[in-house]
Amino acid sequence: MAKRNLSDWTFSELLRRLAQLLGLVLIAACSEQAVERPEASLRASVHQFSFLAEAPVPALSTIAAVVEERDPGQGDAAMGERVDEARDRLHHSPYVCEQFEMRVRDDGRARHKRLRRSWTETDRQRFRKLVEMVAKEMGADPKLVALWALRESTYNPYAIHVLDPDLEASSQSWRRHRWDPERAEELHAIMAEVGARDPGYWKAKAELSRISRFKDNPYYEDRVSFDVVLPKGERERGETSYWGYGYGPFGFNPTYFLATWDAKAPPWVFCNDDGIAAIVTAVWAARQHQRECASLGFGDSNEVVNRRFSSGHCELRPGRAHLFRKRARARNINPRATAKLGDRWPMDSSDRRAIVEHMRTRAEAEGLLSRHARADAARLRH
Repeated sequence: MAKRNLSDWTFSELLRRLAQLLGLVLIAACSEQAVERPEASLRASVHQFSFLAEAPVPALSTIAAVVEERDPGQGDAAMGERVDEARDRLHHSPYVCEQFEMRVRDDGRARHKRLRRSWTETDRQRFRKLVEMVAKEMGADPKLVALWALRESTYNPYAIHVLDPDLEASSQSWRRHRWDPERAEELHAIMAEVGARDPGYWKAKAELSRISRFKDNPYYEDRVSFDVVLPKGERERGETSYWGYGYGPFGFNPTYFLATWDAKAPPWVFCNDDGIAAIVTAVWAARQHQRECASLGFGDSNEVVNRRFSSGHCELRPGRAHLFRKRARARNINPRATAKLGDRWPMDSSDRRAIVEHMRTRAEAEGLLSRHARADAARLRH
């Protein structure tokens, strides 16, 4: 990537970068992590950690120099608003998921090295009980929901999912859902021209719905910064979209699952409060999946709901079905039985803050919150 000169940066760009850098400082202050060895399978080519890249962030000294060159008071209000906005958003929705760095090999290939919070077997079993408690509160089968959390994250609510297929799916979906006002005008024009009896109308309507989903999400352009460790040990800074990863105990791709929780929330919300929002979202999504698959004639069993939840499709996958059946029976789950997902705390009418507070209060009373969740809450109060 070509290096940009100071003169190439507009003042608005510098303000945005300053807000991003401030956000990263706040994120770092909220993290307490221990480094572990990454799994050998966590590999990605170099282009994957820059697939959503923009120009590199200028140094703070560069930003300060440009600001000092301006007339006193010029742009001060705008800068204050941007910085305050970044601070406020990160204060109320702090990033607490795992962080990572990229390790580049001699052949140019790279892999993610996850910088994990300490998470012991005791923590995992406590989290399993938290998943079961939330599922029971919603009327769902706790064993089924816990099975998904075990499979996707080994009971770790702070997991960030960085395997190659996850990265590619998330980055492509981020692009497909990005709001484009010019494209929206084109789609409106197509719909007005052809009318509702034309298949093109519904195709345009579906695309318009997709790109409008996160139109008002204030985090959609937010970017995560990380260290890139070169073969000889040199370190550089890289950045990419937060939306390129899966988050939380179920590895949720944010463009697929975030709107079920809150289309205006940050993508990392699924790690907060020991993943309570993710557990609730898993039950809500499973209820939707059960209705969808039943309406298409595939039934409403545990096996069908699991298939839709994990693959995005109701159709039978013969090569994979035996894996779920084996896991389910080991946990006394009948794959053919109708999935019990309950009807308490319905998705359409439940206040998100109220349900988190309710579940968190129950978790605190039963000793199910981790030290990380308690510490994060204490920092927010102060």
